[in-house]
Amino acid sequence: YYRVVERCPSEAGPDRTLRFLEAENHDPKAAAVKLAKYWEARVALFGEDRAYLPMTLGGAVKEEAMNLATRRIWQLLTATDAAGRAILFLTPSRRNFAEYTIEQEFIGLWYLMETICQDPNLRKRGYIILTDPRSTTLQNGNKKSLQLFSLITSVMPTSVKGMHMSYTNAIVTHLFIPVLKRLLPTEYRLRLKVHSGSTNEVLTSLSGYCLPPDRVPTDMGGLLVVDNPAWMVKRLALETVRQNPLMASSALAGLSLPVPVSTTTSLLVAAAAAHLQQQQQQQSGGTLGFPINVATLSGNGTGGGVGAVAPQVPASVGVVSNIPPAGSNGTGHFSDLTDRQLYYRIVQERQTN
Repeated sequence: YYRVVERCPSEAGPDRTLRFLEAENHDPKAAAVKLAKYWEARVALFGEDRAYLPMTLGGAVKEEAMNLATRRIWQLLTATDAAGRAILFLTPSRRNFAEYTIEQEFIGLWYLMETICQDPNLRKRGYIILTDPRSTTLQNGNKKSLQLFSLITSVMPTSVKGMHMSYTNAIVTHLFIPVLKRLLPTEYRLRLKVHSGSTNEVLTSLSGYCLPPDRVPTDMGGLLVVDNPAWMVKRLALETVRQNPLMASSALAGLSLPVPVSTTTSLLVAAAAAHLQQQQQQQSGGTLGFPINVATLSGNGTGGGVGAVAPQVPASVGVVSNIPPAGSNGTGHFSDLTDRQLYYRIVQERQTN
């Protein structure tokens, strides 16, 4: 932890400490133990070189961003369940350990968990895991994946509230589920629910656990459209704005105070869109390795919700120009600030200057 304070102080700020205190009912000793275990696990998974980088798509997760966007093994849905809990969607049949390591997959999961923990409401309410195991084979799972899953979920300052497995086949029913119940901690085993039958039967069963059809992905017969690349691009936009204070100030220049938070968010995302488009032109393929759809960032697309930005940019707002490149301002960054804190800090700086 002292190395964290020295090498990456933004990752050891009061906001992160408060998360662990809340997770342990404000017991400082228990929170300190959990925080220490968190950093031990983070260094073990990411390695010394990347563990102390900011937990962003352009920082510690940069090498896994492409896999996270395109393979869609783990996805954070853009809607919560009916109880306001985040939904992690797992499709194990998409695993292919011949093309990437299991550590790379779970670095992506770590990032999604961090995204949940950044939202105070989601962090307190916890999350559920919705699994679609159809077409899953013996090659799609191993003991190490369960160990990494248990490790990551045990050190995060939030908790799993339910695990739902639907459309189970013979391999899953007679092999994977018994292994899961044997290896997972007791609290996870008790929360594991299996939903079988036709599509209507599965959806009806899920509805009894705060998962109505509009909160279930279309891949499982629900109504929720999942666009993982669009969600990640919006996350990249949000992180770009947080790490570029001058960009944020430029985006809001000339506005009359006070400004509604929704309008502010729209302007900031438009600024990030222009900045990312500029990066895309300079680097083939864009920051994430695939083309960045600026229209999606500008608010006319779908895919907002949990951990994302889904504003509507007013038609009168043009693309912000003269945006400074990342890291050029030397005035720190906003990685530990919420969107509302970001807004008021910018307002305060404008009034001061």
